[in-house]
Amino acid sequence: MLAQPAFVDEFPDITERTVTYAVPTVILDDINVYLDDPDAPRTAGVDTTLAGFDLVQLVTGPTHNRGHTLDIV
Repeated sequence: MLAQPAFVDEFPDITERTVTYAVPTVILDDINVYLDDPDAPRTAGVDTTLAGFDLVQLVTGPTHNRGHTLDIV
């Protein structure tokens, strides 16, 4: 199941609250967004949030049985 639109809407706020109190910050999760597919509807929102907080996605290969990258580190 893919991430709900509310997740992508709330992700920047959650990230901002987290990085304010935790340096360095590490986010670990299965977010159910196709991070390997730049054309997927919610990928741009997650990528923009990560870039906006100078966070880097460390997972570079598939983490799902259908070949997509759904996990974030």
